[in-house]
Amino acid sequence: MSQSKRILVAPLDWGLGHATRCIPVVEALLKLGATPVVAADEGPLQVLREAFPTLEHHRLPGYRISYPKSGNMSWHLLWQVPGLLKSIEQEHDTLESWVGHLDLDGVISDNRYGLWSNQVPSVLITHQVFIRAPFLQKQLHKKTAEFLNAFSQVWVPDWPETDNLSGALGHGIPPVEALHFIGPLSRFAGISTNGSNKVSNEIVAVVSGPEPQRSLLEQLLEEQLQALQRPATLVCGRALEDREATATGLLTKVAHLPAAALGQKMAAASIIVGRPGYSTLMDLAALGKTALVIPTPGQTEQEYLGKLHHGKHWHCVAQKALDLESDLKQLSALKPFRKYSDHGALEDRLRTWLAEL
Repeated sequence: MSQSKRILVAPLDWGLGHATRCIPVVEALLKLGATPVVAADEGPLQVLREAFPTLEHHRLPGYRISYPKSGNMSWHLLWQVPGLLKSIEQEHDTLESWVGHLDLDGVISDNRYGLWSNQVPSVLITHQVFIRAPFLQKQLHKKTAEFLNAFSQVWVPDWPETDNLSGALGHGIPPVEALHFIGPLSRFAGISTNGSNKVSNEIVAVVSGPEPQRSLLEQLLEEQLQALQRPATLVCGRALEDREATATGLLTKVAHLPAAALGQKMAAASIIVGRPGYSTLMDLAALGKTALVIPTPGQTEQEYLGKLHHGKHWHCVAQKALDLESDLKQLSALKPFRKYSDHGALEDRLRTWLAEL
């Protein structure tokens, strides 16, 4: 049925999370007999090349949004809106030229608003149907609805019921007709917690997101993990750099880990530390874990998700207030996230969509 369907899969370039959650999408396409074609930029492209070395890959420039080292995040992002809109327009033009050149039958975009096409059906995967902002939220929701309605369908990687992961970001009266919930997406779904690398008291800290905040958190965690004097691994989220691990005392530091290795490491860890990004949230649910999370300062999505699950499934603390020795003690009373082990809803939606192409 779908043997000849060539589907472009393209994630946003803000950190590595959008790329990692595209891994189960590509795997499901392959399982259903389609031919995924990957398009991304820099670190996300490296992640997908590593996961699928035999697939066709193309570089698609990212949005290149920068985050401030200090100061007001919202105003900093507001000044970048014209450039962002230009990037969205450019990626749309690129896609329209690729459809015939790459012989595409459909497009699956993870949060890249310009990757809709007049020539073939296009899907937007997003958990932010209702983006949160400190100001101009009504105008932002209106503009977001315009972007969403350009796509043939919108897929939300979450459960539709009340016990969900995204809260108000993904649930409400949808601004589009063709909206479907496809369940959480994690490369770690179904991973075994049994492994020879299990260390009962090891901390695994995973740093991610845009600069310079990624580097600032890496430095902060490195200092505090060393002071704890217990086994710990710090995964720095630098996919383009040397993978060789370095050890200082009980702390092992590595630039990046492939999906399988990171999944086993996190599954075996007694404590996980990281950002409360949505991809991390889905990974924690797949592993059935709690965590200590530190939102990127001023990033409203992470701050909302941090508060949404704080005190229930994870402990959230501001970056400037981080005190690992004290904060880690808060995890013992938390209940792990609702665990899931497959991507059945995603496969069902893909099967239906491919049949309609």
